[in-house]
Amino acid sequence: MNVGVQDFEPLLLTIYIAGKGKVYIMNKKLWSPTEERKKKTNIYRFMQTVNSKFGQNLTEYEPLHQWSVDNIADFWATMWEFVDIKFSEPHTEVIDEL
Repeated sequence: MNVGVQDFEPLLLTIYIAGKGKVYIMNKKLWSPTEERKKKTNIYRFMQTVNSKFGQNLTEYEPLHQWSVDNIADFWATMWEFVDIKFSEPHTEVIDEL
């Protein structure tokens, strides 16, 4: 079973209670994925690939996103390899300009 990015985020219930001119907001965590479930996701496997290939220590989505913004060509080259895209010939560059 493959699970996605949403499995890294806890499920929150937000309740708004209004009365007597005041609004009360109550957030309650309903669910959070286990470490075992996180490790079964494709995004976790991709982070491990990036960590191994580029000497990173990514464990969460936000740092992976920032790394992808800071390293656009490396991100796309690694993503293409990770999802096993077949090319008629090897690429010489991933992006031509930013």
